[in-house]
Amino acid sequence: MPQVVFKEREGYRTVNVNGVFGGPRPGFFEVIVFSEETDPTEAFGTAAIDPGQAVFRRTAEVRLVIDPYQAKSIAAWLSRNVEEYERTFGPITGPSGSSPREHDSADTMFR
Repeated sequence: MPQVVFKEREGYRTVNVNGVFGGPRPGFFEVIVFSEETDPTEAFGTAAIDPGQAVFRRTAEVRLVIDPYQAKSIAAWLSRNVEEYERTFGPITGPSGSSPREHDSADTMFR
């Protein structure tokens, strides 16, 4: 068995993933990972704080190009881990108590 040496690339970082978009392309899958943050500056600039004035900043963090075999492998891995998470911690629900949709609008943004 060959020896495996693990190392982190210079600049390795953690990204808070708030969403992805992309999809299948000829010969690969494209996944663009984005994060979101709230900028309350405008909301705080009103006499009575107005949450409707908050700005959401969406930042593209990284573009992943994944070959079909790896995409299928990652999907299976993620599915197993989501099932394990729900067995351990309970069902995953959204802010309103609903389950995540199978196809979020972000899935179709880039097709």
